[in-house]
Amino acid sequence: MAAAPPQADVRFRVATLLAGARVTSYNTPFDLEKFLFQPPWRLSEVVTAAPDIMAACAPVVADRSHPGGKYPRLMHSYTALCDDDPADLRGTQRHRALSDAMAAAYVLRQLIKNKKYPEVEKWQKP
Repeated sequence: MAAAPPQADVRFRVATLLAGARVTSYNTPFDLEKFLFQPPWRLSEVVTAAPDIMAACAPVVADRSHPGGKYPRLMHSYTALCDDDPADLRGTQRHRALSDAMAAAYVLRQLIKNKKYPEVEKWQKP
């Protein structure tokens, strides 16, 4: 951590990279609203939240793996929607954050391809 850049520098780099973008995640209420949109990150100043991938999966992917669960777990959605394992996870996660990001990206891709992601018609070419 001693060699890491200051948080303000990281925030500036991330804000510059994402400026004007619509961003999402596999649990937007936590990742954005409770974390990245709050101080010290305050990314809500530069990005707009797109619909939550996890919520979009709920009507598409049946997940009975956790009783009372309202939403499917990421890896369950990934397995259900991406049967060819495009992220090459093979049921294991080499690095949790990176594996989660890759799995979420492929789940989003499949939801868009299947026209199951909210507002997808606004983004796709006719």
